[in-house]
Amino acid sequence: MTNKFSRYLRSKKKLIRALIDQLGTRYPYVSVLGTDVSGTTIVVDKSTANVVPSGLSEAGFVIKVFNGQIYSELSTNEITKKNIPILISEINRLAAHKSTIAPVKVKVLNEEPLTKRFVRKNKGQSYTVEEIISILKGYVMRTLKSSELAVNVRASIEMTEVSKMYMSKQKDLEQYYTWANPRCYVLVRRGDNTKYGYDGFGINSIEKALEDLLPAIDKSLKNAIELLDSVIPTPGYYDVITAPSITGLIAHEAFGHGVEMDMFVRNRARSQAYFNKSVASPLITMHDGADATFSVASYFFDDDGVLAQDTKIIDNG
Repeated sequence: MTNKFSRYLRSKKKLIRALIDQLGTRYPYVSVLGTDVSGTTIVVDKSTANVVPSGLSEAGFVIKVFNGQIYSELSTNEITKKNIPILISEINRLAAHKSTIAPVKVKVLNEEPLTKRFVRKNKGQSYTVEEIISILKGYVMRTLKSSELAVNVRASIEMTEVSKMYMSKQKDLEQYYTWANPRCYVLVRRGDNTKYGYDGFGINSIEKALEDLLPAIDKSLKNAIELLDSVIPTPGYYDVITAPSITGLIAHEAFGHGVEMDMFVRNRARSQAYFNKSVASPLITMHDGADATFSVASYFFDDDGVLAQDTKIIDNG
């Protein structure tokens, strides 16, 4: 990892500022989002080792303007002095497009002047690809030797570094952050009965990711072996006690997606009836937002240039 903000994006700042100035004579709001995301995925099992680009890799720009009624966006792989006139022409065409469906008119976004940088580097030791392959291969072979039921083991790590830049008439924002995403998959078999265990997590340290991956593989092996003796439950209604991770998953799916903004607009959000009412134990306080804690999921601004927030959803129940 470079542990540095993209030199490519920074080299485009003068051109982007010139583009914003030109479009700004016609539109009350103009912004440009630049992204440069790169990474590597390393996957090892008992017989192969693969090194491929991260599936999250991307690079390019999104130009957004407001014509007084609606916002229009244009994506492009490149911004150069030569293609700026072409981009302006295309943006003008999009902004002038008349839809057959009446648009929902909105107000212009009022931004406060802000210039700021955010950096979250990879913590701990860095490794070469060869070193990581050797470590993962050791994990695979160790696990295969630990149980005669283990048929195959796959250990992988995806390492990504993200550079994003948001510029508008008022803002000049940069953010750089990294993450590591280790995963494991353990296949076991007894006779004709085959089961598997899986685990994966995100962390802001390649060193810690590799360290924590080994116990995750051991846990996945244990779960897979236990599943060999599992039986399919009879369909019905049951009272169950769930682990915290499963409780969180249920809350995310059943509650979280039901209170997204489009659910409020359509009057489908059940939470509308519970504002300022008790919904949990007095011991419960829930925060939301990328600024709620400094973790692998933290960021400084989103793709619309909106700063991350720490929003208290539940306060003492």
